[in-house]
Amino acid sequence: MAPLKIVSEMDESLKAKGTEFHGKTTNCGIIVKLDMDKKVAVLEQDFENISLENLKGKLPAGQPNFILYYYHDTACDGGHTDHVCFLFTEPKDDSREQMEYVASIQPLVKAAGATKAFSFDSVDDLSNEWLKSKMAHE
Repeated sequence: MAPLKIVSEMDESLKAKGTEFHGKTTNCGIIVKLDMDKKVAVLEQDFENISLENLKGKLPAGQPNFILYYYHDTACDGGHTDHVCFLFTEPKDDSREQMEYVASIQPLVKAAGATKAFSFDSVDDLSNEWLKSKMAHE
């Protein structure tokens, strides 16, 4: 059996966009595609000032998805906290592909500088309320 392909690096355009979005005062999202042959994560699409509800409409259903979501959370007292969230689904049909995607998650979380990582079962799950709930239970 061939060794698993594990993606642990981000290409330069993805790194640059992440740096640009870091510290913005609006929510931003990046749809990330894995190039398993090159073993690198690449920027597929990026969005400024987008809620998870709107971002989920941009995601392909029934496919594994990796998202970097830059979440600007405003507290009741007016303060704010910024989070870099790595949100993902896994392939459901091919065990080898699933193993490769799962094995790539932690290296990519680290490479992206994500402070939170959450899996979701369906794009329909994604909402700001879902994210707040996940963060509250961590």
